Amino acid sequence: MGKVILIQLNDKLVYAGYAHTGTKRTPLGLAYVASSMIKEGYDVEIVDASLDDLEVEQIVDIVVSKNPDLVGVTCTTPLFPQLVKVVQGIKKHHIKVFIGGAHVTALPKSSLEKSGADRVSVGDYEKVYHLDEIPYPARHLLRMNEYVDYARGVLTPQTSIITSRGCIGNCGFCNAAGTRVRLRSVENVLGELEEIYAYGIRNLVFYDDSFTTIKKRIMDICGGMIDRGLNFKYQVQMRLDQVDDDIMDIMVRSGCNHIGVGVESGNKEILEDIRKSPKVDIGFIEVKCNLIKKYPVKLRCSYIMGWIDETEEQVWDTIELAKKIDSDENAFSIATPYPGTRMWNIALDRGLVSEDMDFSNFIYYHKVGCNLSQVSDKRLMELHELAYKEVGNREYALG
Repeated sequence: MGKVILIQLNDKLVYAGYAHTGTKRTPLGLAYVASSMIKEGYDVEIVDASLDDLEVEQIVDIVVSKNPDLVGVTCTTPLFPQLVKVVQGIKKHHIKVFIGGAHVTALPKSSLEKSGADRVSVGDYEKVYHLDEIPYPARHLLRMNEYVDYARGVLTPQTSIITSRGCIGNCGFCNAAGTRVRLRSVENVLGELEEIYAYGIRNLVFYDDSFTTIKKRIMDICGGMIDRGLNFKYQVQMRLDQVDDDIMDIMVRSGCNHIGVGVESGNKEILEDIRKSPKVDIGFIEVKCNLIKKYPVKLRCSYIMGWIDETEEQVWDTIELAKKIDSDENAFSIATPYPGTRMWNIALDRGLVSEDMDFSNFIYYHKVGCNLSQVSDKRLMELHELAYKEVGNREYALG
C-alpha cells in the first residue's frame, strides 16, 4: 500500500518560553490515524516534531529522507502557519500530502488552497460508527518513555487515552460544542488500559472533553481499574455539574490525582453568554470546587478573559473568583475566536476575521489574537499578567 509519514508539528515554535513547554504530550490523534492506516495495509511512521523540538526545515528534511509515498499533517489553528510551511517544503519534492485536524476540519477549502496540500481529511479519520471498531492507538510507533510532564512533577512515562468523542456542552469558544457524544464500551477501554499497563506506563491523561458524562459508565471504568490492579496515576477533565462524592471517591481510589475543570468566568452574565450549563452559577462553582478540594487531588481551574463585549469589571470578577477558589493550578486564556466556534461566527459578522487571515497570533496565551471585548488589547494583556500575579500557580513548575 505504500509508506506513510504522519507529522505532529512543533508547538514549541508557537508557545516558546511558556509554562507548558515542560509537558510532552502523546500525539494521540496521529497514533489513532496510524493504527487505522496500518490496518489498511500501509507502512506508517510518526515524526513528532514537538517531542524532538524540530524546526520547519528539520521536519521537511527528515520526512523527505524517508522517501514516503504519502505524508499526513495535523494541526490546530495556532499551528496552521507552521503546517503551511511544512507542506510547501515537502511538496517541493513532489510528495503527496494530506492534512487534517481541528483547524482543517473547520476551514477545509481555505486550508487546502493556502497549504497547497493534495487533499484534506475532515473530522475523524476513522469513518466508523462504533468507536470499539477502531484499533487501539499505535503507541509502538512512539518513543513512549520520553513522554513526561515535568511541569506537574510527572517524571516517569505518561501517555494519554480517550474513552469518548464529542461533548454535551455548548460553550461558545469551543469547536466541540454540541457535537454528538460517542462512547467506547467499558470493556474496550479497560482492554486498552491493560495494554498500556503492559508497556510499563503508570501515568495517564484522559483526553475526553468530559470524562464523567455518564456516571455509571465512569463508575464501571474506575471500578474495573481497581479490580484488575491497574495502578495508574491519572489526570482528567470534568464538568462541575457532574462532580459528586460518588464520582470523586471512586476516581481517587482508582488513581486520579489531578482534575481540570472549566470555570471560565466569575461573572454570571458572561457565564450565561458563553452558555455554560444552566446549573452553573458562581455559588455552584464554589461549592463544587470545594467538594473536589476535599479529596487528595490537584485542582486545575481554567478561565477565559476578553469574552464577547466583556468589560474590565467583569474580568476582575473572574480574577477575584479565582483567588477565592484558590486552586492548585490556574490557566487564564485570552478568549480567541477559533474557526468552527460560535465566537468565530460572531467575529465574522463583525468583520474581524476571515478564512484567509494570518492565524499566527491566535495563541490565546500572552497574545491577543482577535479582541471582541470592550477592553483594549493593551489592557487585556495587562489584566492577563495581573491574573497570574494575583492568583498564582503554586503547584505548577513554570518554564
